[in-house]
Parts: sequence; structure tokens; C-alpha cells
Amino acid sequence: MTITRFSFPTAIAFGPGARKLVARHLQDAGCSRPLVVTDRALAALPVLAEFRGHLGGLEVEVFDGGFGNSAPESRGDRPSSSCFVRAQ
Repeated sequence: MTITRFSFPTAIAFGPGARKLVARHLQDAGCSRPLVVTDRALAALPVLAEFRGHLGGLEVEVFDGGFGNSAPESRGDRPSSSCFVRAQ
């Protein structure tokens, strides 16, 4: 399989191995301290550790207080902004 790219309006790359392109994309954008926002279930899986391994050279933080579905009906009374942390 091949990696496919398109813009919508943000450039998107998908396909087997596309996650290996994330570090270069972030570096090209001038980002050295990315924040990965996820939930506790995904944070505990090997896939996140493997993904972080592809982000070598970056100071990665993981926020695992997100919820699996951010649709209002799944959040109850939790505001959607509770998932975001501003890095200094």
C-alpha cells in the first residue's frame, strides 16, 4: 500500500506508516513540544508508546484526560475545553 496525501484545507497524510511522518511535519512547522491529547484507554495501549517512538527529537507531552467521543451528548456536563492544555 502507499501513503496518500491530500488537503482539506489542512494537509493530510494517511496510509500504512503515515504516523512516521508526524515528527518531520511538526519540525517543519516549528513545533518542538507537541501535546498528544487522548483518553486513558488509548494511552495505556502499546500503540501510543510506538507512536511516541516516532516522535524522537521532540519534547512530547501526553494528556490522557480526554474522552473517547467529544460529541456533546457523550460528555454530559463536561465542557469540551477541559481536554486542552496550553504549553508555555
